[in-house]
Parts: sequence; C-alpha cells; structure tokens
Amino acid sequence: MILSLDHAKAGAVAPYLTENCARCSALVVPLVSGDERLGALVLLREVGQPRFQSSDVGKARILADLGSLALRKLFFLEEAERRRQEAERSVEARARLIRGISHDLKNPLGAIDGYAQLLESGVRGELTPEQLESVQRIRRAVGSTLSVIDDLVELSRAEAGQLEMERAPTRVDVVARESAEEHRAVAEAAGLTLQVEIPEELPTVNTDAEHVRRILGNLLSNATKYTPEGGQVTVRAEVRSGGPAQRPGRWLAITVSDTGPGIPEEVRERIFEEFYRLPTPEGREEGAGLGLAISRRLARMLGGDVTLVSEVGRGSAFTLWLPLDAAEEQAPQARAA
Repeated sequence: MILSLDHAKAGAVAPYLTENCARCSALVVPLVSGDERLGALVLLREVGQPRFQSSDVGKARILADLGSLALRKLFFLEEAERRRQEAERSVEARARLIRGISHDLKNPLGAIDGYAQLLESGVRGELTPEQLESVQRIRRAVGSTLSVIDDLVELSRAEAGQLEMERAPTRVDVVARESAEEHRAVAEAAGLTLQVEIPEELPTVNTDAEHVRRILGNLLSNATKYTPEGGQVTVRAEVRSGGPAQRPGRWLAITVSDTGPGIPEEVRERIFEEFYRLPTPEGREEGAGLGLAISRRLARMLGGDVTLVSEVGRGSAFTLWLPLDAAEEQAPQARAA
C-alpha cells in the first residue's frame, strides 16, 4: 500500500509517524508467515524525495519476506528459551522434592536399622535362628532402601546441575583394579570368575576419581548380578583412538564384560533409562533401575560416555569412555621421576 501520511486513515500506520512525518510518502507491506500476520514493514520518504511508485512494491515485498523470517526465528528463539527455563524450574523443583523426601525417609529408616542392629547383636536378649534371620532380612531391606534413596538424590542433583566435579590427574588403572577387587568376593560367592586385564602403563586422566569409581561399581554390580553361576566377568582397560559415536581424539576405555544372557537389541538403549530393569537369569527384577542411568549421566558430565555392545546368549560389554587430554597425559615412570 502506497500512501501519503497526511491522508492515511486512522489506524493504518502508527500515530507517531503521522505526528512526526505528516507529509511523508509511505510504502506499507504486511509481514506474513504462513497465514499469520506478524506486523507491517513501513518505508518512508521525506518531503522533497521522489514518492514511492508501483515498481518499488516488489523490492519492498522482498524486504518484508526477509523481515518475516527474522521475526519468526526470533519468536522461535523466545519460545525455546521460555521452555528451557520452564524445564530448569521443573528439574529444580523435582530435585528439591526428592531431597525433602529423602531427608524425611532416611531418619526413620536409620532408626529402624539401629533397633534391628541392637536385636541382631543380642543386647535385648538372644534370638532364635529364625528370629535372627528375620532381623537380618529387615536390615538388608533397609540398606537397599537407603541405597535407592541415595541414588535418587544423586540422579536429581546431576539433572539439576548441582553435582560437583573435582577433577584431578587420576590413575584410572588403579581405580579400576581397586573397584574389581572390591567385587571379587561377591563374584566368587556367586560362582563366577573375575578376570582383570589392565596394563600398568596407562596414562593418567584429568577426571573425578570418585565418580569413576561409582560408575565402575555400578557396571561390576550389574555384571555379577546378571551372569549365571559358572560364568566370567572381565575388566579391561586400554587407550583407543576414536571414542563413543566415533568422536575424535584419544580415549581411555574401561570395559566390564560378562558371559551372561545378553541384552536384546530393542532394549539396549532403554536400560539406560531411569527405573528400567531387566530380569535376572532367575527371573527376578532386582534393584531400582537407577545404576545405569546414573552411570551414563556421570560419564557424560566427565566428558565421556557409557556404551553397550551385547549379543543375546553370549554376554554384554559395557564400556566407560574417558577423554585423554594431551596436556595431562603422563606415563607412570615419568610421574615417578
């Protein structure tokens, strides 16, 4: 629409334009995205300049189309930011709720365990074998519940970005060996062979040792839980080029493999979801289904990942990938010197 502002109808253009440039020539083109009107592009020529002609309309429409695209992108960005803020508020609210619930639950559970411990110790009188077994079951159930609560709190803190990382040059080979030895007794009690194949000459990694220990503990716990009697669990570590999803660079890969039943392809990603559990070889669903979800979150916070390779009937191999920073790499002998 081409018009002179002093002849413009009320509401056709913004009032401040008619007040400040009443005799200007104006070219008004709507800003449209699909069927939605976003506004209008108003081009002005002051008195004394050539008035707009019909030939100018096509050029103005090109500018209007570009303006519509820019506005639409701005609206999308604003909406994305709004949703991001809502998601952050939701995660934070969930974290606060879980922290509150955990506090309210852990105190009475601790009291239950304390009284059960007194009964188990015989302070309140000797128990029959059947009574002692019942009390021990109570303590195991309380311990499992407290462990689930701790997992929930840690997962909520990780989601809310409240989990602290204390990175330092770390001998991950030492951490891996120690984690394996901590699970050796459980593996042998289950009739499994635990094999550790970790070379001495691995470089250090700038990472959080306690989080690495937590991840490996979860992987080893699952391996011993799901491998039938007579099977084998193996812990390996090596330096590889090309990490998870073919990410470039050098990586330290720690793999926990087993000779268990394997994991069907259709659920290999679902097992990393919260509360998803596979049945054990005996058909039981053990644990809360949080270990792998926490492990993957922790690994990604450390700059790496946890991945799975599995074959039904032949076992599974979970790999923790940790990035090697060239500035931090150092052979054990060089550090000792």
